[in-house]
Amino acid sequence: MNIPEPFKSIIEDNFKKVDYSSDTWTKDFIDSCFSDLITQLNLTDYQARASKTGKMFEYIFWFLMKEKFSIELEADYSIPKACMEGGGALDFGIIRNDKIL
Repeated sequence: MNIPEPFKSIIEDNFKKVDYSSDTWTKDFIDSCFSDLITQLNLTDYQARASKTGKMFEYIFWFLMKEKFSIELEADYSIPKACMEGGGALDFGIIRNDKIL
């Protein structure tokens, strides 16, 4: 997944600062990403914050799965044999050796 800006740079900058010795590193990382996003985009309205932080959480999840756990996810994955295409495609799937798990 290609993470758009400014989400990508915020995630990457905060990931460089992660203290893995802390039991709360994931919470601290996510909180920092949210805080930086809200500040950078000057989000003062609840609706705008909810939308942008929701996207940020999705991008953080994708980033962590790939960078920390070496798990590649695929977005909107079609499975024609199961008639799961277009609007019925998987929102995301786990891929291993070019096969969906």
